[in-house]
Amino acid sequence: MTGDLEFDNQRTFYGEITLLNIWQKILPDHDLHLLANDCHAQRRLCGDAVTWMDFVNDIKGEVKIHWPSGIFSIF
Repeated sequence: MTGDLEFDNQRTFYGEITLLNIWQKILPDHDLHLLANDCHAQRRLCGDAVTWMDFVNDIKGEVKIHWPSGIFSIF
């Protein structure tokens, strides 16, 4: 992440996000299906532009982190 941007309270997100990844390409249908249906694939198919851990490591503001999120334990 850039680190050069200032925090703007008017543009904050309220809610819950987990396993957000950003890719530099359009993912093939096969990978999208895996991500939607296989919790173990979510660990293997990290974004090539920004990974979930990039977001987690650059959190700003009053954010509560639930780690591990428990998403992998429901399957």
